[in-house]
Amino acid sequence: MVSRIRSWCVFCAVVAVLVSPRVSAQKPDMADVLKAAGKYLTSFSEKLKAVAAEELFLQMDTGGNKVNVTARIGSDVVMVGLPSGTFFFRDVYAVDTKPTVERTGRLLKLFETPPDGGSSIQAATKLNNDGGIWFVTRNFQMLDSPLMPLELLRDVYQEGSVFTLDSVKKADGVDIVVVKFKETRSRSVIGTPVGIPVSGKFWIEAGSGVIRQAEMIVSDKAVNARFSLKYALDKTTGMWLPSEMDQMIQISAVGGGVTGIGNTGSFEGHLKYSKFRQVSIDTTQIR
Repeated sequence: MVSRIRSWCVFCAVVAVLVSPRVSAQKPDMADVLKAAGKYLTSFSEKLKAVAAEELFLQMDTGGNKVNVTARIGSDVVMVGLPSGTFFFRDVYAVDTKPTVERTGRLLKLFETPPDGGSSIQAATKLNNDGGIWFVTRNFQMLDSPLMPLELLRDVYQEGSVFTLDSVKKADGVDIVVVKFKETRSRSVIGTPVGIPVSGKFWIEAGSGVIRQAEMIVSDKAVNARFSLKYALDKTTGMWLPSEMDQMIQISAVGGGVTGIGNTGSFEGHLKYSKFRQVSIDTTQIR
């Protein structure tokens, strides 16, 4: 008798589960997600102002499915937030731990004391570009700013891409919306070779709009490149800042080398960021 009662209870429990309405996770509205991301990036630029950090850039020539050349590049970096967007600059100070220049903080000084009659942005850009002479290949300068993909989510640039919902995941108790994107404009708004439009994904916190991860793909007949980025909450500044970045770049001879910015071949780059510190700079005077 007891056995029959138990069997009946189990049967009822199973039926209750089968007939009870299923509660599905509500899909976020894409317009709301994009609006939150755009608002977040506006406040991010305002809060960022100027942040200095250190970058370790491991570079490898991987042509022929083997590691041919490696270099470990140490750099001082400065990230600047302006109403027009975010800017990233590096100053190489060591290659394989051997100094390339006396480390005097010259990059940061360009913003602390702007050049007489000159532009801090232009001077820092030149310093950044000149550092490419130490790289295994200048192809690593193709999209070497970990802040660059964020620009695609700015309000003024969103209409130039198609955004679609990929999935919703949980991380640290927060809903993370994975959004696929593809630029529809003829030329990318970020610095790709000859303006190749990009595609990829963003991992965006629902509600806050915080961007936790990004993935970009740049591809045409001569270029096949993938860039993966992670951002982490830095306790010193209280901001989500670049943590890691991986580059996978293939440049072929197709296209006569016009599309590529350096030598042909296969290359991998792995970047890490540390020692963030916010510096006191009047960003309204930066030009």
